[in-house]
Amino acid sequence: GMKGMIDQIMFINFMAPVFQDTKIQVKDIFRSSVLPVKTDEHTVKAFELMVSKGSSGLAVVDETGMITQNFSTSDIKIFFDAKQNLSVLHLPIEDYLAKKADHAKETKGHSTRAPISVCHAEDDLNGVITKMVKTGYHRVWVVDLDKKPLGILSLTDVFRKVAHAIKDEDAHKGSTCSLQ
Repeated sequence: GMKGMIDQIMFINFMAPVFQDTKIQVKDIFRSSVLPVKTDEHTVKAFELMVSKGSSGLAVVDETGMITQNFSTSDIKIFFDAKQNLSVLHLPIEDYLAKKADHAKETKGHSTRAPISVCHAEDDLNGVITKMVKTGYHRVWVVDLDKKPLGILSLTDVFRKVAHAIKDEDAHKGSTCSLQ
């Protein structure tokens, strides 16, 4: 029978040493599509946007466009864990996420995760992977110097880079796999 499962964080933790000596920067593999939602937007509208665009995450931005939080499909979990009624969907997204954080503190004793994880396009991929392993986040927002979102880097993007490097190696039999 099955003994357990390996999730993305476990796998990237295993793969992390492969990236230590690479010269890959975030800008080489991040996706530049950003779906922003304002902090005062109703939560139900944010979920509708994710569904209509086929996205699993949104950048929550303030009135200046600066990213303040991440909003993802896993944020619906508050309904099942806290047995919330549908009225919380009409809260501004900022209040909804605060309520979710409060629930996490009550059920886990404390909240150990920051509301968002960011990096810059010029950052070294190895350092960002280390951050992902430490925080447990599956995505990191790529921001400019004003903390305005430029794109997103997900673990799936990292795995895609590895898969392409392996595929390229197979196409050039005998050469070594290069993530450079």
